[in-house]
Amino acid sequence: MSGYVSLWGKHAVFSVLKNRTRKINKLYCTENLLDEIKQFGNFFPIEIVTKAFLNQKLPEEVHQGVLLICSSHECCKLSLCKHLNHGDKILALDHVQDPQNVGAIIRSMAAFNFKHLLITKDRAPSLDGTVAKNACGALEYIHVLKVTNLADGLIFLKKKGFWCFGLDLQGENYRKDMVNDNCVLVVGNEGSGMRHRVKNECDFLLNLDTNVNFPVLNASVSAAIGMFMFNGRSSL
Repeated sequence: MSGYVSLWGKHAVFSVLKNRTRKINKLYCTENLLDEIKQFGNFFPIEIVTKAFLNQKLPEEVHQGVLLICSSHECCKLSLCKHLNHGDKILALDHVQDPQNVGAIIRSMAAFNFKHLLITKDRAPSLDGTVAKNACGALEYIHVLKVTNLADGLIFLKKKGFWCFGLDLQGENYRKDMVNDNCVLVVGNEGSGMRHRVKNECDFLLNLDTNVNFPVLNASVSAAIGMFMFNGRSSL
């Protein structure tokens, strides 16, 4: 269905119903969830279906008895965005492509007060389905920015007064005197890390203090630790 996406899982779907920022086409749910769903109002059509129906629609997915067909998450072109404000924190992904990782990162963004997600138009997963399910409803609380070239996007943000920090094994340790607001935290690809030009546009490279014999962390875990450090209440 053109212009619409599929979301499943209670947290992802209920967050959309609560925030009412998307156009809803239809909601499918099992009968045991009807009372919970009705608490969000009657502004959308509901069809009661069986678990078998949802299993057929969403094979191999943990749908938790609910499927929502709705408009896609709104995104801004970075150069035209009017939502950036002084003090905002941005999380930038350099070709992080695993939807489960991206979903987990979005969940951490909401928890650690990172308002904007900066991604490239290509080599990034669609912000629906698995991403939304793993974000556990947090997708509705962040703003998405898109660029064609991430390095150019960092240059644009630096001209707007933002400081760019990249997570890198060769970086320095985080210091409390580093900027906590007006910052962009860059997380590289799960396998290859940040690309050369993206790394060069970072004002600082930060290394997470891990075991020297096993220093590599999952991208979503690295992002969460990095965001915790910049949250303004870190004791690290």
